[in-house]
Amino acid sequence: MNRQDVKNRLDKIIGRNISTAREEHKMTRDELAFLMKLTTSHLELIERGERGATSVNLANLSKILEKPIDYFFNSTQEILRWEGQDSDAQADILTIKGLVSSLSSRNLKVIIHFIKRLIEIGHCTN
Repeated sequence: MNRQDVKNRLDKIIGRNISTAREEHKMTRDELAFLMKLTTSHLELIERGERGATSVNLANLSKILEKPIDYFFNSTQEILRWEGQDSDAQADILTIKGLVSSLSSRNLKVIIHFIKRLIEIGHCTN
């Protein structure tokens, strides 16, 4: 994975974390953009990972959304560790994490059991 790929993936994770924090705070994108003195479309680009958040943006977000700055970097360490891995596998793992992140503990256990069972019967191989 080259540097631009790493940056793009980091921007997507940070953007997703911003969006999650905004939703947890029960705030619309318009409201947050207004408080940050950004256009709504600019904030949308940041949340989608199509534009990187600046350090000033992150400091403002931290105050407004009452989250420590490192909250927005959750999961980014994985990208940096995976630099040598296949980028398709990395994207798939991040997709799976995104899909299951909001599931209940009970539902997560069902998914884990299902995956283990698929591996046992040979449907999933390396």
